[in-house]
Amino acid sequence: CNASSYEVKAGYPNHQPGSLVLAVYPGTTVFYRATVVAAARKTKGGAYGEYQLEFDDDTEEGSTEIPKRTVPFRHVVAAPSFMQHANYR
Repeated sequence: CNASSYEVKAGYPNHQPGSLVLAVYPGTTVFYRATVVAAARKTKGGAYGEYQLEFDDDTEEGSTEIPKRTVPFRHVVAAPSFMQHANYR
């Protein structure tokens, strides 16, 4: 199995733009809530690569813009239903 991407199997959806997910924040081992900006794309081998995500409350100093972060497919899961509400923190 290729360590950089996994094939999508039953029960492992490719989350679409606008979906709320939990994802490992780059450089950490912690899951945070994020919004999918771009779904993971299939590679030539048929596996999925990386998502483009915007993490909640992720702004860089001096900016109001939320950066888009690249996260491997295997580090993204659907957010539980109770976290789907905008006012959940």
